[in-house]
Amino acid sequence: MVLKMRKTIVRKHRRKGKIVRRHMRRLQPSPEYLEYLPQALKKDGRVAIKNIGVIKLKKVSARKARPGRNPFTGESIMIKAKPASKRIKFYPSSKLKERVI
Repeated sequence: MVLKMRKTIVRKHRRKGKIVRRHMRRLQPSPEYLEYLPQALKKDGRVAIKNIGVIKLKKVSARKARPGRNPFTGESIMIKAKPASKRIKFYPSSKLKERVI
């Protein structure tokens, strides 16, 4: 789900008097923004911020235990199994890449 993050947050918190204009001008995350982002990721798994990028919640599958080898000693070891988990990935927009690179 693509969200217009700034407008949504500003409207929501301006009514409550919690957000200050300088937060939005400088693109500093306000405490309200940091509260909103995890909620949006849990709900939709994707948050798009215009001209900045996309933040996605990526599922990582479980791994079975497997044999391995210590590269320094050559000793055989058993690598532990890992349960399934979730990771947060950030994909920058092309406009952000152009400005940075």
